[in-house]
Amino acid sequence: MKRSVLLWDVFGKKPFDGNPAAVIEPAAGISDAQLLTLAREFALPETAALSVRSGKLMLRFANSDRLLARCGHASLGAVASHVASYRHRGRKSRQYTGRYQVGAAIGDWRAIVPVGYGTRASRTMVVSIGWPDRPARAGDLPARKVYPALGLPVPKRVRALPFCIYDSGNRNALVPVDSRAALEAARPDRAKLTSLFEELDLTDLHLYYLSSRKESSRATRLRCRNLFPYGVFEEPATGTASVALAAALMDQVYGARAGERNRDFFFEQGVGQRRGHLRVSWQSGVGAGPAIWLEGRVFLIMEGHLNIVPA
Repeated sequence: MKRSVLLWDVFGKKPFDGNPAAVIEPAAGISDAQLLTLAREFALPETAALSVRSGKLMLRFANSDRLLARCGHASLGAVASHVASYRHRGRKSRQYTGRYQVGAAIGDWRAIVPVGYGTRASRTMVVSIGWPDRPARAGDLPARKVYPALGLPVPKRVRALPFCIYDSGNRNALVPVDSRAALEAARPDRAKLTSLFEELDLTDLHLYYLSSRKESSRATRLRCRNLFPYGVFEEPATGTASVALAAALMDQVYGARAGERNRDFFFEQGVGQRRGHLRVSWQSGVGAGPAIWLEGRVFLIMEGHLNIVPA
């Protein structure tokens, strides 16, 4: 069966920036084992399988090592792939909306397609997904194992910040450092991290420096690095961990001290030339809780067809 495959750069400021993801559509009939095989073939941080059922985008994810319960940047890429199928070439900016499903979790999505999309000069759009559930604390971290695995001393001045595991659908380890220099200086030990991840059943480790934390301002800015001891070892943009960290900061810092108010979290992530720029908008709610939106720009890099030959 012939299927479309699109490659997107997600959470970048320009093409060949941010985090790449492949999206396969339609994915109906592709087994989890086949998806994992294709993800290994592409060797990208993540690959998404996209189908449409009852008007919802049905999403599954894999990297070169395993299936994943959630993936932020590949979700945005999947939404962009779906919207791109409309072949939007309008002269005016247009917004598309809909719903998506990952496992049993359901959320909203929206995409803003700018003027001139579809021309050679413009294959970009801004995509947001509403996180389907509020991340929650899921465990503690052993400081005397975590920081040495990162090549760092145990810091003394970050005890008021989240240092723990949060469940965003993935199990994200949140690890603060007390300076930007310390974050840049981290030299992760892959063997130690692999052992730690197996011990604590972690999906990734999000190392972060909180560069601004004014409670009077709506904006919080963070510098981050994200580590996997499998697949792509260090990612330039990670949506699940950014959502988890926003929730942890609301629980431990902003919500606890100032009441749960609307707040925007801006993340700069990565090392080297490739960087990610993510936004998490926390919109206070009543009853069902806050609306949490993960937002970024996506760029179409490549599109083609995939022929899956029966084994």
